[in-house]
Amino acid sequence: MPDKPRSDLVKEYLRPDPRGYYIIPATRQDLEKLPESLRKQVEVEEVSGIEIVMKTRSRAIAKKILMRLGIAKSQTIERSTD
Repeated sequence: MPDKPRSDLVKEYLRPDPRGYYIIPATRQDLEKLPESLRKQVEVEEVSGIEIVMKTRSRAIAKKILMRLGIAKSQTIERSTD
């Protein structure tokens, strides 16, 4: 199955789940890349030894995480919200 374009991934990440959380799958290494102040604002659930899921109710925090992880650029995020 081909990888989705980056803009499609951003659209998916910036769509809340039924409980109102923005879900961002990542690795423990990705979590370590985030500043402590940003890490404190997300809930982290362990999926496996290295895989995690970051959850936040804040769209702004989700955007910041996506930008810090290099998944999205500010232009991609602006277009995905239209």
